[in-house]
Amino acid sequence: LGVAVANAIEQVGGGEVGLKWPNDLFAQGQKFGGILVEIQGELQEGCVQVIAGIGINVHMTRAEDVDQPWTSLDKRWPDQAWVRNQLAAGMIAHILAAVTEFEAGGFRQFRERWQRRDIFSGLPLVTRDGELKGLGGGIDETGNYLLKTAEGEIPVRAGDISLRVSE
Repeated sequence: LGVAVANAIEQVGGGEVGLKWPNDLFAQGQKFGGILVEIQGELQEGCVQVIAGIGINVHMTRAEDVDQPWTSLDKRWPDQAWVRNQLAAGMIAHILAAVTEFEAGGFRQFRERWQRRDIFSGLPLVTRDGELKGLGGGIDETGNYLLKTAEGEIPVRAGDISLRVSE
């Protein structure tokens, strides 16, 4: 979904969109959107339903309670006329194409496209609880984030922890 949404934003006039694992959309170090995914059903049974919520800051100008650098599409790319209906139509088209591609070949074929957008790549990272530290190593073939540590690559699962750049 991140790759599809990033492609749609770039196609309708945005510049390069970065992805922060597991679900945030960034432009030049500032968050402008996020994707929440819920899966219903059992993967082992082969049939699941996916519910995805996609939030994009299109024209937002203030956010007093946000604790990280943020932006909006309009603030980041002010020369583009951001029309929500056009943006939504582009995202739907890109997401439907991605779903078809995913159904045919799974996540593996999205891996390289995701890696090119990874804003954590090579950066020193720490889990929110401070238990794991390492360098950003991209994602594995199933979508887990990899921390490169002295002990090797450690996969981080989206439901387990949150990653932050260490200071």
